[in-house]
Amino acid sequence: MPVLSQTANFASLNLSPGFSPSQGEVSGHTGGAYSLSSIANSDRNNDPCIGFGDPTPDHLMVLEADLPSLTIGVNTEGKDT
Repeated sequence: MPVLSQTANFASLNLSPGFSPSQGEVSGHTGGAYSLSSIANSDRNNDPCIGFGDPTPDHLMVLEADLPSLTIGVNTEGKDT
């Protein structure tokens, strides 16, 4: 089902079945002026939500077709997520 979103701050991903791992890699950072703790005090693991976010997405992922499975990972390089 197609959805609409704001323009991403960084790269967008357009992925089709059989895409190579390098086609699915992006980098960037996040932040913003909205206090995350004012939106939600804790996440689903009851860990506190701290830091700041922005309503504009950092990245957009467009799936060009149904995929049998998709795994998403984040490399924080030891920094906060």
